[in-house]
Amino acid sequence: MVGRSDHDEAAPHVHAVAPEEARRQKFDLILFQRPQNYLDDQYEQLTSAQRRVPKIYLEHEPPRDHPVDSRHVVSDAGVVVVHVSHFNRLMWDHGGLRTRVIEPGVPAPRVRYSGELERGLAVIGHVTRRRALGIDLYDEAKRRAPLDLAFELDAEAAARYRFFFFPARYASPSLAVIQAMMIGMPVLAASGVPDIVRHGIDGFVEADIGCLVERMHELAADRQRAALLGAAAREHATARFGMGRFVADWNRLFNELIRAPTARHAA
Repeated sequence: MVGRSDHDEAAPHVHAVAPEEARRQKFDLILFQRPQNYLDDQYEQLTSAQRRVPKIYLEHEPPRDHPVDSRHVVSDAGVVVVHVSHFNRLMWDHGGLRTRVIEPGVPAPRVRYSGELERGLAVIGHVTRRRALGIDLYDEAKRRAPLDLAFELDAEAAARYRFFFFPARYASPSLAVIQAMMIGMPVLAASGVPDIVRHGIDGFVEADIGCLVERMHELAADRQRAALLGAAAREHATARFGMGRFVADWNRLFNELIRAPTARHAA
């Protein structure tokens, strides 16, 4: 990895390389995660020979400027754009270029849902995208239903809450949502996760904040129903977002690209 890593101790197989040392390295594949990496850094830090290896652009977010008419930054047919959700891929305009969806992999929390608190928990980690993340929806629901807010999910503390509230209007499914489901928490969502939270099975997806507030009161009053929804959520999320599936998906893509005839020729 070119640049400084803040996760070297947690990821012993990740090795940071100073930008000035990049041209001396041999790469099998290049992965971009930011527009600057793709538009500028690769040309400033890598040789033309290095840039002939297979390339992936990992896109974490849906488009911000316009939800359906935003052209993705990648214009090179030799780059595969990988999205973390089908929703994100659907929103971006790729101009016919290759795309793939590899959903997140999340280590399953060790704690299990208890739900003794007759309250809901919301986790909103960013404050710059207030409307997109539904902070105003949280504020409105908070006035009408028992809710608490955190900036990151503490699994042990979260497991005591009756339900998880995801108020975002327009965002990728957060890791907090997936972790909450893996704990066994039922999820109430305004939108943004309709392909993850199965309405009436794992929780409820309602665009009407009034309906969501009613659901909150229902679950706050019925621990058994909340636990049944949460159990379905846990089974679903553990199967769908387990680390085994995640690693297998990425290794499959790496092998496809590195073993392709064009990739071998370029290397």
